[in-house]
Parts: sequence; C-alpha cells; structure tokens
Amino acid sequence: MQKITLIRIGLIAASLLPLPLGYLIDHLMHNQWFYEVPWLVLRLIGAGLFVYWFALGLFAMRFLRNVRHSLIFINAIPAVMLSLTLLWVVLIEQNWFTQPSAISEFYHQLYYLPFMNLIVNLPLLRSFATSYSTIVIVTFALLLILSYGGVKLATRISRR
Repeated sequence: MQKITLIRIGLIAASLLPLPLGYLIDHLMHNQWFYEVPWLVLRLIGAGLFVYWFALGLFAMRFLRNVRHSLIFINAIPAVMLSLTLLWVVLIEQNWFTQPSAISEFYHQLYYLPFMNLIVNLPLLRSFATSYSTIVIVTFALLLILSYGGVKLATRISRR
C-alpha cells in the first residue's frame, strides 16, 4: 500500500517537470541569451516533453495497473493548470484584476511555455492555435492522448 502511494506521489511530482523548464525558458526570454537560443532547441524541448508524457503512461501502468488511476495521477497537474488558465481568461475578460489571478497567471503560463513553440508551429495544429487558451486546451488534449497511448501500450505489453 505504501509503495503505491509513493508511486502516485512520484507521478504527480514527475508531471511538474514542465514548470522548471518553463521557468528556464522564461528566464532566457528576459535576458539577452534568448536570442542566441535556436528555435529548434525550443521545439526539441517540447517534443521531448511529449515523449516524456508517453513514457510516464508506460511507467504508471506498469506499477499502478489501473488505467483510470494512471491517467488521473499523470494528468492531475496539467488539469489544474488548465483550470487556472481558463479561470484567468474569465477574470481578464471581466476585468477582475485580483492578486490570485496574478499568481495563477504566472504559474500556468510557465507550465505550458515549453509546449508553446512546438504547438504553434505544427502544421496540423496551427489552425487551432488562435489564442492562448486554445493552445493550452490543445496541449492538454495532446498530453491526455499521449499518456493514454502509453498506458494502452503498457497493457498490451503486459498481456503478452
């Protein structure tokens, strides 16, 4: 029982990886180093995170053995960040500038920042990338699909 709890906590902690990467990209954007960072590197970071999300699905299913629990614990943090994004959009549209909206603006933007360059520049997804909130929704949907793909591949491998 304790091992499964530690694995669940580990999955939630592992899903926080885009946050420090977003902070690093944000730091580079506010310094002169950003102009020296090739756009290809930013796209590779986004692609690497998508592969990482697929691998999280494989790992989660190997230890939790439940599709629903695996998907919930992998995608809990992105769902919270998506909720903060949509809340932030509503607050901005209503002109409710409050301190909690400023805090949530910072963290949810940093969380989805590593995925932005890749999502905006993919030809299939370019038509969906019309605003920040749609980019975040598309990114969350891709994270959900990739983790589900990893979980399903892990179940196929375990059945053999």
